[in-house]
Amino acid sequence: MTDEPSNRLHITERQRDAIWAGLRLLQHGLEKTPGFHPVSPDDGDLGEILTNSGAHQGMISEEIEDFIDNVLSYV
Repeated sequence: MTDEPSNRLHITERQRDAIWAGLRLLQHGLEKTPGFHPVSPDDGDLGEILTNSGAHQGMISEEIEDFIDNVLSYV
């Protein structure tokens, strides 16, 4: 697996907004924001999805922010 972009994603505005909201929640979890479910790579929950069960490093909050700003904002 590489970090190279794969297939182009075609989504509706509604789907984009759901992804955007989920990424914001993930950021809060990664940052251990009080009141949000904490997320870490070996947590047996969201962190497993984030890292594909350890197949790669998960994105950090800053990378998620860049993705939102540089990719998701234009979908």
